[in-house]
Amino acid sequence: MNIEDKVSLGDKKKLRVLFIGPYRQPDGWGSFSRSIMSSLLSIEEISLTARPIFLARSPEVELRVDPSIFKCESNKQDNYDVLIQHSLPNFMVGSENFSLNIGVTSFETKGNVQWDNHLRLLDKILVPTEAEKKCASLSLQSRIRTIGGVVANDTLPTQELPDRFSFYVFGGHIETKSGILSLLQSYLSEFHINENVSLIIHTANVQAAQELISATVESLGIYSKQYYPHIHIVAENPDDSLHRGCQCLVDMGVTRGFKEEIAKGLLYGKTPIILENSGMDEYIDDSNGWIVKSSESLLVCPDRPLPNAFTARESCLVPDKLSLRECMRIAFDNHSLYTKKSASGKTSSASLSIERQSGVIKEILCL
Repeated sequence: MNIEDKVSLGDKKKLRVLFIGPYRQPDGWGSFSRSIMSSLLSIEEISLTARPIFLARSPEVELRVDPSIFKCESNKQDNYDVLIQHSLPNFMVGSENFSLNIGVTSFETKGNVQWDNHLRLLDKILVPTEAEKKCASLSLQSRIRTIGGVVANDTLPTQELPDRFSFYVFGGHIETKSGILSLLQSYLSEFHINENVSLIIHTANVQAAQELISATVESLGIYSKQYYPHIHIVAENPDDSLHRGCQCLVDMGVTRGFKEEIAKGLLYGKTPIILENSGMDEYIDDSNGWIVKSSESLLVCPDRPLPNAFTARESCLVPDKLSLRECMRIAFDNHSLYTKKSASGKTSSASLSIERQSGVIKEILCL
């Protein structure tokens, strides 16, 4: 029975879907995987079974998720109609045991053709953003659909903001691809020590951040001593304290794709400053944030996260630092414009909802 015959049965029989993904991981991959499962669970015509995989070594933490996510692991069918694999392309397989083989992944860079042979085994490929679809080989783009990202639209808590205007960034481990160097260069060259402004860097590698700040200050050649604009490094973000306690989120990462923290910052009204063509500009625009001009450039990433990816065969985005400086200056100086954009961001939940994503997935499955 093919998938069209299965759907024609209407309410008599549900579409049996086997989902394989890293939904037990406490990271971005895990969060996106769980959002897809939530979207699938919201579709009445689907019976969902799930099996976990692990793409990274993760700390043992308790995941606060909808219990129905993990209950899918107790489901079992003799056979399934659809296989959905959320993984890196090199781990994906195509199987004749399913009427439809679907892969869910992300293309962070352009020109990575090593995964094409794996992706050709699939009937459909799902990615979060149009920017990622454009990164794929032309021969694959007809199979690719964008499904967007999801952030819970619960009422987000607020707190009183400090007098000092604060830009903030999630810097990971201060990897090359994080774009922290471009941000530091722009921030330090635009603002003065006497201005009531701060840059908050969240990182898991405090020492690397400190060393990069010192090297950047020295390389700019405009500070004779360590009298540069205020920078603060933090290693924790309990209960979204950065989103609640800072004013303006910045992300200059050179890769494309959906980033949950950036989307969450938007809903908190933190007027994200992001790169054009990054995929984030598909839900952040001039009404709720700032878009920095970008250009395509050779990817040089010595601290690559995967051994055979993020090489000079690929290309990435780089920010126009003058454009970044201008956006940060306006955000700092123009309080009325910042307030207007902030209010607009808080009303953007519809574009990041389960309902929107599940509607797209339902259409893809012809339900």
